[in-house]
Amino acid sequence: AAGQEVYQLAGVAVNAPDLIGGLIAAFKLDDRFAASISSQTKASVSFATEAGLFASTLDAGRRGLLERRRAAVPLGRPALIGEPGAQELAMAIPVARGVHAYLQLSWDEAIEPLRRLQRALGLLAAVALALTAVVGFFIADSVTASMRELAEATGKISGGDFSARVAVRTRDEVGRLGAAFNAMVAGLQEREKIRSVLRKTVSKEIADELLKRGQINLGGEERLVTVLFSDIRSFTTISEDLDPPTLVSELNEYFGKMARAIEERRGVIDKFIGDAIMALFGAPVGSPDDAANALRAALAMRGALEELNAQRAARGLARWETGIGLNTGTAVAGTLGSESRLSYTVIGDAVNLASRLEGLTKHYGCPILLSAGAREKAGPGFAYRSIDLVRVKGRHHTVEIFELLGEAGAPPAWLGGWEKAVAAYRSGALAEARRLFEATAAARPGDGAAAEYLRRLATLPEQAAAGWDPAHTALEK
Repeated sequence: AAGQEVYQLAGVAVNAPDLIGGLIAAFKLDDRFAASISSQTKASVSFATEAGLFASTLDAGRRGLLERRRAAVPLGRPALIGEPGAQELAMAIPVARGVHAYLQLSWDEAIEPLRRLQRALGLLAAVALALTAVVGFFIADSVTASMRELAEATGKISGGDFSARVAVRTRDEVGRLGAAFNAMVAGLQEREKIRSVLRKTVSKEIADELLKRGQINLGGEERLVTVLFSDIRSFTTISEDLDPPTLVSELNEYFGKMARAIEERRGVIDKFIGDAIMALFGAPVGSPDDAANALRAALAMRGALEELNAQRAARGLARWETGIGLNTGTAVAGTLGSESRLSYTVIGDAVNLASRLEGLTKHYGCPILLSAGAREKAGPGFAYRSIDLVRVKGRHHTVEIFELLGEAGAPPAWLGGWEKAVAAYRSGALAEARRLFEATAAARPGDGAAAEYLRRLATLPEQAAAGWDPAHTALEK
């Protein structure tokens, strides 16, 4: 290097075929050469020896920085030089013995591509966020509208409107929820139709019990029930004088009043049999007050019949009379019939006895007769008179039967004499019984039970023989 001028030399031997000489090429390492290298590398280029820089594309400030820090620039790998905020990325490359090339790029220029990428990504994120917000708004609005529609439909259903449906517009989770809701409402609507039909053929309690079970199976269970039978007396004769539409209309009016008296006291209408009513207390749902409620229902039916007869009299129609029989006992309650035709009812001896007692109301002329079992289960709160000891048709055991007089209160004046007459009859003191029954008949003209005893006593001696059986065997059903 003469006068700080540095040349790069390259030589090659010339053979023809023996060595005849050499060819040497040289080019000067100066600022112009550094500029040509810079245009290719896009970086500032400098050349230096131990004495210092002799060629460079740097301005004076950056050249001075390199002069001061070039000893810290490693060979073959980049390093940062300079102060924070004005740092440069520099790398040294040996090009000849004692000569190094320095490639230099400002830090800001070096990371500019990264910054452009960062700005592009930031813009993309902003656009994506905006799109997400817009799409989210429309989705949220759609979901909110669907939920609002679902809430309105639920409100209608809770009010009993099972025709409410929601529109299914999508196939996503909201759409599947709407479809499931519509299917559920359709099931409820069908269930309500079944319930409505059942309640027109059986009582509300039985309808609810059958629906609660889901699958109705034939069979039953033993339950303690109070069974009530009611019948219109001489109905066959009454029906002969009425045309069918009038007969049905008058029966429906009667059944409506009787059913209300029963159901208001937690009774269940089991069935209507012609002009008869069979009601249950204790099935399918029982309570401790079943027997007492049955007695209250019987008294209420008598009161309703009086109201009906007053209305019939105002219309010029004949008076109706009824008989009611009640018994409490264990019966089989459940669903009977076939798979195609089912009926919820109770069967057993307890039911038969209630029916027999209803039939005996005509024999004794008493509106309401009940068994000792019904009286015992009903508890205090009612007034009775003992009517007779009876062996009803189909039973071998004697049953004591009672007439229900009303709610408990001061006993009527004639009741004491009646109880004495019955006691005398059962003990075999027939003459004393006849006298006492005659007194009751005089105090209560038209008393059918007193008349029945007097008919029996008319053929009996004054004193019963040994082995006297005071029980009456009833032949009628």
